[in-house]
Amino acid sequence: MIGVSLSLIIGSTGALDRASAQSGPTVWFGASTLVHHFDTEAEEFANIEAQLGQRFAITRTFKQWDDPFPNPTESWLLSTNHRLIVSLKAEYENGAKVLWDDIANSTPGTPIYDNVVRIATGIRDTGQSTYFIFHHEPEVKGHEVFGEAPQFIAAWRKIVTIFRAVGANQVKFLFTMTDHAFRVPVTDIRSVENWYPGDNWVDAVGADTYNWYDCRVAGGDWTSLEVLLKGQRRWGVNHPSKELWVPEMGSLEDPMDPTHKATWLHDAQALFKKPDWVQYRGIIYFNSEHDDRFPSCDWWIDTSSEGQTAIGDWLHDPYYGGDGAPTPPPISRLIASVDGGGIGYRRAGRESMLPPPTTTPAAV
Repeated sequence: MIGVSLSLIIGSTGALDRASAQSGPTVWFGASTLVHHFDTEAEEFANIEAQLGQRFAITRTFKQWDDPFPNPTESWLLSTNHRLIVSLKAEYENGAKVLWDDIANSTPGTPIYDNVVRIATGIRDTGQSTYFIFHHEPEVKGHEVFGEAPQFIAAWRKIVTIFRAVGANQVKFLFTMTDHAFRVPVTDIRSVENWYPGDNWVDAVGADTYNWYDCRVAGGDWTSLEVLLKGQRRWGVNHPSKELWVPEMGSLEDPMDPTHKATWLHDAQALFKKPDWVQYRGIIYFNSEHDDRFPSCDWWIDTSSEGQTAIGDWLHDPYYGGDGAPTPPPISRLIASVDGGGIGYRRAGRESMLPPPTTTPAAV
């Protein structure tokens, strides 16, 4: 997926200790976004935050191999005090592939090696604690053109080695699969066990997770996040020193129940406060539609006023770094423009399903 999408001190027992974590919320809650109502991802972010009444502390960006760092969206996010999770895919903007084996075998002075140096140095020079994801969901259909699991592992390790060599010491490496990879048996090539680079090469482990309901398969089940993450939680028991993340998350609406998505989100918000979910350190909501393969899979935050308010409630929750304020009522879409480093508002050209505002909201 493309769009706009982070470290703990390990206790003496090897288990994660939230009390000794670096500064920040108990669990991070953030968002990534595709372009939807506006021209740029930065405008989408600013508009969402204006709607919800608070800034997302953390965001995830998705990059192609030759995408500059920082790109315009990342520059705006950095200038407005957003923390970044940076995802890099081994594919050029024009669709050309970078084979995992070629990354693994790259040497200083070659274009592939030097491109990794360019990105690692750019992230290093921000001085910001950042999470980095190389080629998320490597096991999914279509990614076999890049190589097989052993080549992916070798490429991952080479990239970590380059980051460490250039002194990008504030970077944590977030290995990311689909939630399905944590449920299938190890005999299935898609199993996480076949792709994991090893504890010495990974700081955190993510499962991209969606409540697909019936948008992929007719008659599909409505499934809670708790059920969807059972496999990742079981995997985490065997790797207690690793943070667990949900780097992509979303839920469909239920046409038979307009509050069903909101309830799903509120249940998920409560889930990570349970004592036995202590390994989880971050959740990223993916403000998007899926892609051309599943055009009815609609994850947008504003698919309903109830769902939008539920996201706002999560964002304002102090446990996730929020201010504790109530979520403002839904308003018609405004755009927070991103010129000159300031935030000014102009009405979007698209009609809104939400009621019009009585006042113009303050800048986020």
